[in-house]
Amino acid sequence: MTPIERRLAKLEVTSLPRPLKIVRLLCEPQEGATDEEREQYARDRARAEAEGAFVIRLVALKPLEAKA
Repeated sequence: MTPIERRLAKLEVTSLPRPLKIVRLLCEPQEGATDEEREQYARDRARAEAEGAFVIRLVALKPLEAKA
């Protein structure tokens, strides 16, 4: 391969669009969450990891207040 061909190959690689990265935003269940909500979170997280997605987890800093 000639130097020009090597340079062209490098240019092609750098100029091609990169594949989009999938991002999933998941909210962790808080204290007092139902088993169904926890199972749904676990399913969503497993699916995102299986897809190779970048997972952003939101975590509550204060406990869920009971609604009266």
